[in-house]
Amino acid sequence: MRLENFEPLFIAMNQVGEKKQRFTIEYNGVRAHVLFLADIEPFLLIFGIQGTNEYFELEMTRDFEVNSFFVKELYRKLIEIFNIQYDPDHKFTPNDFLSFVNNNVPEFRNTERVKSSDILRYKRDIEEADKVHFCGWIYHTTKSNAQPPNLEKTRILMGEAAYKRCCERNISSKWTDLIERRTDPDLENFLA
Repeated sequence: MRLENFEPLFIAMNQVGEKKQRFTIEYNGVRAHVLFLADIEPFLLIFGIQGTNEYFELEMTRDFEVNSFFVKELYRKLIEIFNIQYDPDHKFTPNDFLSFVNNNVPEFRNTERVKSSDILRYKRDIEEADKVHFCGWIYHTTKSNAQPPNLEKTRILMGEAAYKRCCERNISSKWTDLIERRTDPDLENFLA
């Protein structure tokens, strides 16, 4: 299913150099943050449920297509999270939810920039998810290598370009839970 209302948001994001934005929806009385990560391929939509911190994610192509066939586990999770009740006159489908999301994508000015902590608040299956502040790079030698979990954390938090550079040059990103140790990644110079 094409979620065409993400396209104007994506265009506006690119005009100001933003790659990650978030907004809030309320579906069936349940509030969720929608995190739109447009700096990885495929794009990623993370749905974080307020109050419970449950989440699920959907991949989106560069053409704003989302697979509307949900595996049984995700379909059941959607029904449970959003308290969907049985209706003999209308069977709930993923398209119902996706249409709602598409129709509630706000204009860019009504969205917020996504921080690493926003992502890790919900997506806990990332290496050292409690360490949300970037604090440097590790340039590996032939005796050590960047590890896949760290590379995936780099991809999700810093984008596809940083991930590819780390893979090409055997570099790991360093993270800390102490805000005072946080440093600016200066991605422009890192990617140059």
